Amino acid sequence: CKVEGNVKKVYISKKGTVFLDFCYNYKICPFGVVIFKSYSDKFPNIKSYEHRDVYLKGLITVYKGKAEMILKNANQIEF
Repeated sequence: CKVEGNVKKVYISKKGTVFLDFCYNYKICPFGVVIFKSYSDKFPNIKSYEHRDVYLKGLITVYKGKAEMILKNANQIEF
């Protein structure tokens, strides 16, 4: 699938998991992107994604009632 959107916030958890939020309040956002710590080194300057329009390629799954895409390679995201 392909998805287009504006990354409102990049959040990095204490465990190193990266979340790209497409709404200012992630709790009510219907879609999000996850980059697990084991893949995060493939995404240099991850904070530079904030406030940018992106195009994503990947499988959309449902987690806790919300659509999400897990990114594993930098070629899955374009600006």
